[in-house]
Amino acid sequence: MITLEPLKQWICDTCGELIAKTEDGWVEWTQDGSGRHSFRLVHHVSASPRAEPSRFHSGGCYGHSANRDHHLRTFLGELGMVKMLSLLDAGSLHMPEYRQQVADVRSWVDTFRRLFCPYYEEARQYFGRLTNGHDINSVHDYLGGANEVLTYEPQFLRDMCEHYRRLDG
Repeated sequence: MITLEPLKQWICDTCGELIAKTEDGWVEWTQDGSGRHSFRLVHHVSASPRAEPSRFHSGGCYGHSANRDHHLRTFLGELGMVKMLSLLDAGSLHMPEYRQQVADVRSWVDTFRRLFCPYYEEARQYFGRLTNGHDINSVHDYLGGANEVLTYEPQFLRDMCEHYRRLDG
């Protein structure tokens, strides 16, 4: 598993390798037939391990071309949070036709946590280990009765990362 610097490094949804710097990342989203979005974090073509140097427009980890995709840096910090939230709801100051643009709310929430919740990006590597191959009692034992909020708090996520790093020794 990859140890990450919280909110400064991510794991590419295409190749599974480290996006080591903000400028190496890209937020890509797909649209369904109604214009709603689902999200992915990928390497920008200039940093992609899958880019073909001989082809200038090789997408590498980047899956498609759409004018709504942006550099990762535009989705970070306070302005990035505003941008992400406006995709979910433009707010009461806008006309009703500016509807929710998110098709897959779980994808949006996962992306939001990846961008704004410290330790979430690293901890998500372990979520499968926590649930796959374990019976529900062992998952509940590990979570210790934690509710749906606590399991995403930075301290809980950091502790989970440290726990699994120790196991992997």
